[in-house]
Amino acid sequence: MKKALFYSLIIIFFSVIGYLIYLDQNEVSPKVLTIETAYVMMDDEPTLEIPLYINETDHPLKVLDAVEHVSLVSLDSETNILVELINVSYQGSEFYLNQTFDMYLYQLNLPSFDQTFILENAMMAIDLKNGTSYAFTIGKISISPSKPIDYHLNWSKLSGTKMDQSIYERIGCVEIGIFELNKDIVSFFDGFTYSEVFQIKDDVLYLYLNDEPFIYQSFPIEIIFSDGTSQQIPYFNYMNSYHLLKMSGPLIHVYDLNPFI
Repeated sequence: MKKALFYSLIIIFFSVIGYLIYLDQNEVSPKVLTIETAYVMMDDEPTLEIPLYINETDHPLKVLDAVEHVSLVSLDSETNILVELINVSYQGSEFYLNQTFDMYLYQLNLPSFDQTFILENAMMAIDLKNGTSYAFTIGKISISPSKPIDYHLNWSKLSGTKMDQSIYERIGCVEIGIFELNKDIVSFFDGFTYSEVFQIKDDVLYLYLNDEPFIYQSFPIEIIFSDGTSQQIPYFNYMNSYHLLKMSGPLIHVYDLNPFI
């Protein structure tokens, strides 16, 4: 009887220890993740959509009505642009570092600009109605006035390929099918830099993009011709990545949900 009681106590002891270890390993501290992304927008295009990855089941950051203000802020300057938050929408979940993160898109209505406006080292600052404030690094943003979509280049198709050997989920080459071209192309603008790195082969225009540490998947492109005119290739989604967290390790910023004002 004593031996059976002894073994029973041993089993209970190790069961309790195992349960405590399990609780410790599965204790999840509330976090928000963001990914360094290059956002390029024209002023007549869809709203800017910035994803937040949140591992807490219930948090005001997930609720549109809980948000008081949203601003885009630059770490390099005193630039602070108040923007209109249109919606906060759930887009699915992703498993990352043994935790489940819900992805919520912040859909922002941007102001118009008379010339290209670039916000480097951008953060999204969020003020909640409960008095809590957050600021999350999001990458960089380019906003430009719209350009004509019809000019010297009559194009037939758009596609993109990932840059060879790039560790980031970003486009390395944009391919534009040429139906008709009436003026020589001298360069193109990718939202941040002008480039002359392109070629035309077999009625396809290949635009080669620099490899930078930013996600870069959906954007418009401006084509500049020899007579000084330009033409806009509309905003296009060149890549669909369904596991961005898994593929973006070096670009991910982790924030504890401990508010600061």
